[in-house]
Amino acid sequence: MFRIPENNVNDFESLIARPGIRSLIPHQFCLRLRSTPIHYGENLSGPRCFDFWNLLREPVMTGDVIVDFYPESERNDIPTLQMEMTAEGADRWSLITGASVGKRIAIVIDKRVFAAPKVMQRITNGRASISGFRDIGACRIMAMIFKAGPLQLPVEVVDAELVAPPIR
Repeated sequence: MFRIPENNVNDFESLIARPGIRSLIPHQFCLRLRSTPIHYGENLSGPRCFDFWNLLREPVMTGDVIVDFYPESERNDIPTLQMEMTAEGADRWSLITGASVGKRIAIVIDKRVFAAPKVMQRITNGRASISGFRDIGACRIMAMIFKAGPLQLPVEVVDAELVAPPIR
């Protein structure tokens, strides 16, 4: 993952769309932009930036195995987004999270990264919690976004290694 200031995103997207630059990115990978910019820096006073993620082009799991998303406040009133899966989804999720402990997994809608939570442990029961929301309202909005439509949400491992010659 890397960050680009909000006012440079169009220039960067034009640059990476050039055939000579695009050919440097292995075919199995793609770059995806975070859905919204974030303020970085001390006290969030820095520039608004978009995160760009280097993802596997093909998702390792899609939303067809997800039954529900809903907001919840866990202990200490920490807002979390709960996700429940079918039995088939639970089995696949167990394999994916077991191989991804310590890594981030991106939730992508319309080629934008909406969340990229870090996998803390293998998840075997078909239920997952996503934390890191600033408040329960933001968590509720994310649940609504995820619930919209037929839940065609690709899930992609984002800690993939990319080895390529430097761009000069």
